[in-house]
This record gives sequence, C-alpha cells and structure tokens, in this order.
Amino acid sequence: MRKKNIILLAAIGTILAATVLIWLLRRDRTNGPGPHDSSYQIEDTASITKIAMADKLDNRVTLERKGAGAWIVDGKYPASQPMINHLLETLKKMRIRAEVNRDAIPNRLKDIATYGIQVDIYQNGEPTKTYYVGRETQDHMASFMIRKGDSLPCEVHIPGFRGYLTPTMCTTSPASNWRYLKPSMSPSPSCRKTKISTWNSLRDTASYKASTPPVWDRCSPPSRT
Repeated sequence: MRKKNIILLAAIGTILAATVLIWLLRRDRTNGPGPHDSSYQIEDTASITKIAMADKLDNRVTLERKGAGAWIVDGKYPASQPMINHLLETLKKMRIRAEVNRDAIPNRLKDIATYGIQVDIYQNGEPTKTYYVGRETQDHMASFMIRKGDSLPCEVHIPGFRGYLTPTMCTTSPASNWRYLKPSMSPSPSCRKTKISTWNSLRDTASYKASTPPVWDRCSPPSRT
C-alpha cells in the first residue's frame, strides 16, 4: 500500500510540475506577439500623420503628412513621394515570420539596443506604435524587430519580398534619402557640352550629347553619337 501511495504521489507531482512549466511558458509568450499577430503591421496607413525615426548615432528624420499625398521632411523640406510610399507599404505589408529562438533572445535584444532604429508612428495626430528595428537575419530575408511593450523580438518580413526591411527605415543622410530633389533644367553658362553614356549589354554602349544652349525639348531626344 505504501509503495502504491508513493507512486501515486510521484505521478501527481510530475503532473503538477508539467502544468506549472506550461503555464510559465505561456505567460512568457503572451508578452510578445505570435506569428499570426495581426496588430504588428499597420493596416490603415492613411491614418498615419507622422513618422519619427532615430538611430543610436543621433541621426533623426521626421516625416509629416501635410495633406493628401503631401509629406514634408524635418518640418520644412518636401518629401520624396516614392520613398514615402515605399515606407507606408512596408508598414502595411510587414508580417511576423517567426519569434526569435529563446536561447538567442539576449543577443538579439542587445543587438537591437546597440544598432537599432526607433520608429515612432503617429495616427491622426496621436502616438500609437513604437518599433525598434534591428539588423537583418542570417538569410537576409527579414529584420529583427521588437515592438514597445513586448519582451520578445521577432523576425519581421514582407511575404513574397526578397530582402529585409531595415533599409526602409533609413536615418542616415536624410537630405539625400527623404527629400524631393527637383532637377534643374537651367543650363550652366560654364557648361559647353553634356554627354550621357548608358550601358547596353546587347549593343555595348549608347551615348548622347547636347550642346549649350539645348536644341531639343522634352519630346525630342538629343542627337546620338
């Protein structure tokens, strides 16, 4: 009888220990999003009114919506609309590919804290989300990211897109990356001739030249040499 009681108590103890372990694991995982968490991306990008980005070298970029399809950089420069569209599309389409392996979490968090880019999202004038964007995964098909309030970093990607997302949140050289650079059509008095060469693998090279003042308009290409 005593032997049966010992076996029974041991079985009950094992079950209780397994139950506690499962509860602890589930509690930890609730602190971070799962692979099917739909709240990580931003579905309604039309409601985004400001995006502020900053890296660990104190490079900062602030993008603000000033009307339908009109954005400005750092409060004064017109923004490049293709760059804005690409960023908004990334925020809308990005998905969690996987959670970071438990053993790798400390290193990933340290990496994000050292090299990460903080991205603050404002919707309808109010702050709604903050992401910390790290470097690329080993296969270069996702970026390590963690959302403010979560404890578990994730691998984030765009399904079907070959590449990672970190370059989309660019903070270096903001003038050349985010500002709309209007091309100048005014000829320089010191410029007597302009030659443009393009590479064509089927016909070696193709070159064009124009003299000052130009003798061709938007509809008429310059003479080819």
